[in-house]
Amino acid sequence: MHISVCNLEDIITKPKIVDVINSDGMVCAMTVLGGQLFVVCYKQSKVDVYNRHDNRYVLFRHIQVADMKNPLDLVSCERNQCLYVSDMTLALIHKINVQNDSCSKWKVNGRPRGLSVTRSSNVLVTLWDVNRIEEYTTDGSLIRQINLDVSIDHPWHCIELPTGQHVVCHQGVKQSRVCIVDTQGRIIHSYDGHQGQSGLQTIIPAYLTVDRDDNVLVVDWSNKRLVLLNSSLTHISTLSSLSPDQRAFRPYRVHFDIQSSLLYVRSYRDIFVLSCK
Repeated sequence: MHISVCNLEDIITKPKIVDVINSDGMVCAMTVLGGQLFVVCYKQSKVDVYNRHDNRYVLFRHIQVADMKNPLDLVSCERNQCLYVSDMTLALIHKINVQNDSCSKWKVNGRPRGLSVTRSSNVLVTLWDVNRIEEYTTDGSLIRQINLDVSIDHPWHCIELPTGQHVVCHQGVKQSRVCIVDTQGRIIHSYDGHQGQSGLQTIIPAYLTVDRDDNVLVVDWSNKRLVLLNSSLTHISTLSSLSPDQRAFRPYRVHFDIQSSLLYVRSYRDIFVLSCK
C-alpha cells in the first residue's frame, strides 16, 4: 500500500480514509509498533493486535494482561520493544514485552490517565487526581516529578517536546485548556479555544498527538472535533466530520504514526485510519 508522506496539517485539511477498523469493544487507546496496530478496550484485560493485509487491518491475535482492570491509555516504545498501559482503577502501569508477551507492572503515585514516551525512551505518566506528571524508566523507576501550575487541575495527557518543555491538556473545574509548561510545570503558552478567531467553542481536550513539525493535534471530545495547533498553540485548522453524517464522528483518542504518516482516530467503536489526499 502506497502511503503519502503527510504531516498533521496535511491530514486535517485534506483527510483521506485509508481504512475503518470495527472493534468488539469501546476502544480506549491504540499505538503502532513494528508495523502492527495494538488496541486496548474499556474494562478488557487484553491487547488486540492487528496486522495490515491487502490494504486493510486484520485482527491477528490477543495478548492477555493479567490483573488489568481499567485500561485508559496505551503507548509503545521502539527502543525497548514494549507497550505500556495505564490502569486507573489499580493505579498501575502495565508493561508488555511484544517479543514474548511477558507482562510486568508497577505502582504510581496517583490515578494515571494519559501516557507518552520521551525522546530518551522513558515513560511520562499523567496523574489526574494529584495534578502531576511523573517520569519513569522502562523498569518502573521514578526519575522525575513535575508538579503542574495550580490552575492546571485534572490533567488528562502530556507529551514531551523537543525543547524539553511539555504540552499538557486538562479538563478543570473552572477552565479546560491545552498548555505548554516548562520543566517546573509553569505555564508558557495556553489555548482554551477562543484565541485568534471569534466564535470558536471552548475546548474540552481529552488527548494529544504531535508531528515532526511540533504541531499539536488536540482531541476536543465534547465538541466532537480535532483541533490542530502549532508549537506556540496558535490555531491552524479544525476537523469536525469525515462524512455527511457528523453524528458518526466523535473522536476520543488519536495516534499519529510518524513513520507511516498515518493518523488513527477512535470514534465510538471504530478506528479511522487517515492519510492525506
